[in-house]
Amino acid sequence: EILRVTGVQTCALPISQILKSPPLGVPAISSQRRAYITATQRSKSVVRDLKTQAEIDDALHACRATGRLAVIKFYSPSCATCIASAPKFRRLAVAHAAVHDFYQINASARGKALAKACGVIDLPTAQIYASGSLALTHSVANKEFRNFEAGLSEQASSSACT
Repeated sequence: EILRVTGVQTCALPISQILKSPPLGVPAISSQRRAYITATQRSKSVVRDLKTQAEIDDALHACRATGRLAVIKFYSPSCATCIASAPKFRRLAVAHAAVHDFYQINASARGKALAKACGVIDLPTAQIYASGSLALTHSVANKEFRNFEAGLSEQASSSACT
């Protein structure tokens, strides 16, 4: 990923290089911001975007083939609740990436039809699929997130027993 910084001078450098030592004239990145950027980069590889019904079908087929749970989050970039709950979902995805597959669908614009086809009414919502079949639909808003995590743990235990 390239970060473009404009100031005294313009530079196009990889983020990893800027994190190590910013170019002359570019302010240093705070440790809190550095941690956020690192976590975001790591979670982007863990939570994959789905944009078409065919991609959803492929994800569910992989779920059936591997026996892993598929967790699909529906969100909108203009939804304040979606934005607020995104870090919790990313942390959950990073923590459970070894045993579950995590996906997200932007439910604005083209994604509206996908959300409707999946029976999603409110955002942010996540669906958990076990063996390719819908096992749980739950809000992932901040106030409901712990209940969602409990539901994920319950689905993981029941799918491990079968």
